[in-house]
Amino acid sequence: FLPVVATFATLRLRWAQANVAALRDGSAQNTQAVLTDAEQTGLAQAAIDRLKLRAEAENFPVPLNQSAVAVWIKSRLPGLHQDCANPPANVQRPLSPDDDAEDGPAQRHAIGCRAQRMFMAGDYRALDATMKKYARALSDLPDGSSRLEGLWEGLYDLFEYGGISVEEAMRRTSEWRKSVKGSVEPDLAEAMMFRIWAYSARGHGYASSVSAQAMQIYLARTAMAAVGLQDMERSAATDPMWYVLSLSVDRDQSVPIERQRALFDQGVARFPDYTPLYRQMLTSLMPRWGGSTQAVDEFIHAVSGKNGQLYPMTYAHLYLTYGSLEGGDYSVIESQDPDPDVLKQGLEEFRKHHPRSDYVLNSVAHLACAGHEYRLYRSVSPLLRGHISTPAWPDKLSVASCDKWSS
Repeated sequence: FLPVVATFATLRLRWAQANVAALRDGSAQNTQAVLTDAEQTGLAQAAIDRLKLRAEAENFPVPLNQSAVAVWIKSRLPGLHQDCANPPANVQRPLSPDDDAEDGPAQRHAIGCRAQRMFMAGDYRALDATMKKYARALSDLPDGSSRLEGLWEGLYDLFEYGGISVEEAMRRTSEWRKSVKGSVEPDLAEAMMFRIWAYSARGHGYASSVSAQAMQIYLARTAMAAVGLQDMERSAATDPMWYVLSLSVDRDQSVPIERQRALFDQGVARFPDYTPLYRQMLTSLMPRWGGSTQAVDEFIHAVSGKNGQLYPMTYAHLYLTYGSLEGGDYSVIESQDPDPDVLKQGLEEFRKHHPRSDYVLNSVAHLACAGHEYRLYRSVSPLLRGHISTPAWPDKLSVASCDKWSS
């Protein structure tokens, strides 16, 4: 703790000296030094705040209803069993009882629910071991997603929608850290929690709708997530989730897109099959985050090829991913600028590559219908009977409406 405080004091002094120098001559160099030193001082303050929270968490008393005995009783009495935390319907369409239980969405939901229960039961060793096991195969579900995604999605939903306090989350990650010495997973979970905590102050609206006070709290908490990720870079850079979280926090801190792209390139070189990496980079390129449709198209084209050869299946998969990020009845075909021939070829290849996934089939049908490519839609619509995947369809679009429009 003392070295962190010493670093803060040094940076604070340097920042004050830079302010004095800038006031004296007002040069661009000194002005930039003020901004740089202010940023570094803020990160040092975040490091102190993070360590203070950790120290408090280690000494935080365990509430009676969260004790080992209480958890054991709850796990064995159906009436006391806690339901899993899930996003509200306006954030993510819930699964239907008719959805294939073996497909990606249902599998990830079940695995995420199990992760929540292990975390809340204090079964950190099992949770940690499961994460490491699933990290060995990053495209192991029928739709091309992974069980590892499901585990982290479950913890995200717990922190975001489960009503768990920051104090309790910190206490539990501290216990996890003690249970599995040297593991980076509890530190990654903590960084995720800090990011969610930051958005609880900011909200998810446009920056112009956020008060100055709320923005300051948001930036301070985001800095805590950033410091945590920086601290574990050497030990966690072999974990795909470190790259995913680092990309998301970089976007939150308005890190230049060139630096985000460099980090993405490092991550995808190690984990080319981990879809959340692509999803994070595409999010940063969205117009709502200061990007553009052109930037999205250029990125998809760049990462879908190698040595001058374009891979249609990757091309189509990334456009499907981007369409899911935009949500609703967004039309990738009309709003973006994909090559129609490459896209159609890629969609067909992607569907055939994942023949057991209703979600992939429905996503292809959704994209075709939203883009008014009714010939493509009619080619896959007969396959939809008895194979509807609810998460693939937004509220404003349905198989029934697409059947009507394409007839």
